[in-house]
Amino acid sequence: MPSRRSRRVDPRCAYVAEAAFWIYLVHLPFAVFIPMLFHNWSLDADIKMWLVSAIVLVICFVSDHFLVRGTVVGRWLRGQYRRADQPRATSVSASGPSTE
Repeated sequence: MPSRRSRRVDPRCAYVAEAAFWIYLVHLPFAVFIPMLFHNWSLDADIKMWLVSAIVLVICFVSDHFLVRGTVVGRWLRGQYRRADQPRATSVSASGPSTE
């Protein structure tokens, strides 16, 4: 049963995995400057931290969705890859088709 479950890719997990590198690259400026906006607010530090974290994640995911996915930047960041559910392309060399 576990082997049957592992063949399927959850689209939500795939979406987050594909966005991870972009989020890693762009989160730092947001994570530095957004807390400055909340500095003088009289909220508990834990609430501010969770609020800032949520805002940074939303900004990063939205920017990935609209500025990166389906663009040259997205192809450059993610490279060319084949999802597990796509058929495997066969390669042909000078010695004939490969037998992978």
